[in-house]
Amino acid sequence: MIEVIDRISTYPGRVKLIPVPGQANTYDMVRADEPIEPGTPINRALFNSIINVIEETKQVVNNKLFELAQRVTVGSLAVGSVFGLYENGLLVPYLKISTEYERTGRALVIRLDCAKMDTLFSASDSSAYSGCKADRWLTNEFYNSLDTATQSVLAEMSISIGDSSSIKRKVFLLDATEYGFFGLTSLNTSSDVAEYFENNPGRIPAKFNGSLVQQWSRATSWSSKMANAISTTGTLLELNAATDLAGIRPAMTLPADFEVVAGMPSTSNTMATSGVI
Repeated sequence: MIEVIDRISTYPGRVKLIPVPGQANTYDMVRADEPIEPGTPINRALFNSIINVIEETKQVVNNKLFELAQRVTVGSLAVGSVFGLYENGLLVPYLKISTEYERTGRALVIRLDCAKMDTLFSASDSSAYSGCKADRWLTNEFYNSLDTATQSVLAEMSISIGDSSSIKRKVFLLDATEYGFFGLTSLNTSSDVAEYFENNPGRIPAKFNGSLVQQWSRATSWSSKMANAISTTGTLLELNAATDLAGIRPAMTLPADFEVVAGMPSTSNTMATSGVI
C-alpha cells in the first residue's frame, strides 16, 4: 500500500489565478501554498492500493474464521480426509492415510503435494537413506518450516532402512510398500499398506492429488537399492538417486487428540508454498 503523507504548506489554501487568454473573466487556478512537504497525490493509484489492502485483509480474516470454525482432532477425521497444517505461516493441505502407524496409536499423514523436486542423494552421499540429502532436508529445513504446535507433537518413529535395520525420524519418506508396491510393477495389498492406498486399489500414488510428478519412496528391495521413484504411470522406477529428480512428499505421524484445520479454504493462495509441486 502507498504510504499516505499529509501535505504541509507554508500558506495553506493559497492559490494563484491565471487569466485565460481571449476569455474574459476566466482563469486557471494553480496551488500557490509553497509546500514544505508535497504529500501523497490523491489519485486512482492511491485508492486502488487501499482497495487491495482491504481485499487482502478480508482474505486473512476469512481464512482465520475458516480455521477457527474448522478445528478438529486428527482422530476424528476419516482416512482420506484432507486437512491443513501450517508451513512457514501458510496453511498447506495434508492427507490422513492411516488411523494408526505401526501400533503406536498415532495417525499416519502425508503432504498432499510434493514439497520440492530434488535428487535423493548428493554425489558425496553414501547410497543409504539414513543421512542422505532428502533425509537431511526433511529433518532440518522442512521440519523447521512447520509451526511450533506441530513440531511439539511430532514423535520419532522407527522406520525400516534395511532387512533388519531401522532409524528414528519425525519426518520421513514412505516406504514403497506403504504405498502398496511389491516389486517394480505390482500394486498389491498387505498389512504394510497405508489404509488410504489399501482402500483405493488401482490409484496411482504419484498423482493422487492430481499432479503428474514422480516422487521418491524408500525402497522395497534393500539388497539392491535404498530408494525407488514412483512413476506417474503407477510403477516403480530405478532412477539414479544422485542425478535424477523426483518429488519429495513428507510423511509424519500425529496424535489422535492433536487439533488441525479440517478441509481447506477455497482460495488457492492458502495452499501456495515455495516450490510446491
